[in-house]
Amino acid sequence: QTAVIAVMVLVMYGAFFHLPFGDRRGLLTMPIGRSWRWVSVPLLAAGFALATWSDIALADMYSKEVTIHKRHYLVTTGLYGVIRDPRYLGVLLAGGGLTLIYRSWLGMATGILLVPMLVQRITDEETVLWREFGSEWEAYANGTWRMVPYVY
Repeated sequence: QTAVIAVMVLVMYGAFFHLPFGDRRGLLTMPIGRSWRWVSVPLLAAGFALATWSDIALADMYSKEVTIHKRHYLVTTGLYGVIRDPRYLGVLLAGGGLTLIYRSWLGMATGILLVPMLVQRITDEETVLWREFGSEWEAYANGTWRMVPYVY
């Protein structure tokens, strides 16, 4: 679990460094027009908004390690009343936005590699939440989507 987080962070920082560098030098850039950059701005903004909202809603209950603390409770209101993982959806949207802003094949590859890591993190979190909250978790999970309503 800690190794997965470390790899995710290293890959993301590497990609963040490469995005503007590669764009300025035409390294691993997609052959798309500049208009895509404007399309990507709302994606990036939505991603940051979701991740920030999630930080506010969870407060100190989110940690880089999947664990339950004494003061934890199940957040089921607001956006969490519809989707269970707005933070991870935000990460994916922001990453997609950055990828398109910088027209980066490396950004796209990083995003694709990030998906199974996020799915594993979600699975780990849901297992811990099910153990801790039991039937309350099951009722909540049955009434919500992981990230995208009607899709996942």
